Amino acid sequence: METVSNQVDSWIHEMELPSSATLKPIRQFDGLYPEDPIEAEAYWDFIGWFMQQEDVLIMGLRPCSP
Repeated sequence: METVSNQVDSWIHEMELPSSATLKPIRQFDGLYPEDPIEAEAYWDFIGWFMQQEDVLIMGLRPCSP
C-alpha cells in the first residue's frame, strides 16, 4: 500500500498542492505606483500622455461622407 502512495505522490507536482494556511497573499501591484505625491502625479501625467499618443492618428482622421 505504501508503494502505491509513493507512486501517487510522485505524480502530484508541488505547484498543484494547496498553499499552506500560514502564507499571506501578495498583492500583485504592491510597490507599482510611486508613494511620493509629486512622483505619483508625474506618473499619471505620463500615463495619460501615452494613452493620448495612441489615439492621435485616429483622432486626426476626418469622418467619411456617406
